[in-house]
Amino acid sequence: MEKFENFLNTLGCEDEHTEFKEAKNNFEILGKPDNKKSIYGYSVALGNEGGGCLVLGVDDKKNIVGTNFPKESFRSIKEDVFKRTGQKIDIEEKFFDNKRIVIIRIPGRPVGQYFTFYDTPLMRVGQQLVVMSQEQQKKIFSEGQVDWTGQVAKNASFDDIDDNAILLAKSNFLVKHPGLSMEEINDWSKKVFLGKAGLLNDGKITNAALILLGKQESRTYYYLK
Repeated sequence: MEKFENFLNTLGCEDEHTEFKEAKNNFEILGKPDNKKSIYGYSVALGNEGGGCLVLGVDDKKNIVGTNFPKESFRSIKEDVFKRTGQKIDIEEKFFDNKRIVIIRIPGRPVGQYFTFYDTPLMRVGQQLVVMSQEQQKKIFSEGQVDWTGQVAKNASFDDIDDNAILLAKSNFLVKHPGLSMEEINDWSKKVFLGKAGLLNDGKITNAALILLGKQESRTYYYLK
């Protein structure tokens, strides 16, 4: 077994991102909306996990049984998957202990996007292909997005920060940092306090600082106009 796993590793198939299917004679290619276990379905699910391998001719206990999956269908499978997902999968046959296996290498999804199986995003849970959770979908969508709140508020100055809001914020800061004293915190300038509160970017006022502590007229001018 260890030898076989090393063999797969040399082919770029890491165990955590590899799905094994017995497929002694054949395996579903496109499946159907209610039959996700297919090359198309696993291309979507594994692709959504960053890519991986679908290995035919090996059962789920990693026993090598061999497969007669037709080599002449490799080209059409690549075209079918690409047409539906844009993935350029790679398919090849290999032999291990004189038994034929078919390895389908599946590329990962683009940043901020997921693949779909008949318009449904899939993920793997154990041996099952299931609809991707809303939480995971949101996580993927948020990838690569610029954090607007952390960006510098162009032309804003420390005069745009409300003094009364700073006093209240300092009181709240003390609650979260009881090891400090109010006297010590009050000695901090606006810039020092905002820096310690994580509201500066390279020493400059951020949009978050204006939202939380900015004067009303400043908030209106910088991000509500």
